[in-house]
Amino acid sequence: MRRTFTWHAGPALVCGASLVALGLCAGLPFGRWTAGAGWLVAAGFAAALPTGAAALLRCLRAGVDRSTLWASFRCLPRTARLSCAGLLLAGVLVTGTASAGFAGLQDAKAEAGGGYSALDTRTKDRVRVSRERYEEVRAAERRGFLALPGTLLVLSGAVVLTLGEWDGAGHRAGAGRTPATRNRRGAA
Repeated sequence: MRRTFTWHAGPALVCGASLVALGLCAGLPFGRWTAGAGWLVAAGFAAALPTGAAALLRCLRAGVDRSTLWASFRCLPRTARLSCAGLLLAGVLVTGTASAGFAGLQDAKAEAGGGYSALDTRTKDRVRVSRERYEEVRAAERRGFLALPGTLLVLSGAVVLTLGEWDGAGHRAGAGRTPATRNRRGAA
């Protein structure tokens, strides 16, 4: 694997893992400091979009298909495979649970009169909520907003590592294959 693949995938995986971990901690009592971390979400998306675009361009330039990527992913060392898969699964779970809303409530806002309201996704109406419920809904929203760019970074880092494995080993090994031998059919 060339160094450019590890230079591209390494920071993406580290930043992605950090954002997923911060998203996971956003709902915990010691994670209340993430309330003012909107800049962190913006920085995460600012890093995830060009990194993901570069990974997509590498895929298009290499001309690999889904089965080739899967075979190359299986050729990665076991720790790298488990790390990438675990981080991706954690990011999807944290983002998914946060986007599902907290008990059907989303978009919590502080009202001008001192009360709090949230959008009830079942009835599509705004309902009044207590301050505690307001804080819980806001924490769930922060969790999703922090984990989403982290998940995108982890995905692009895993794709780039897989492409690096394909470029390093799989591309040379599959150079003389024909469609018949790839499908495990004889050329007879």
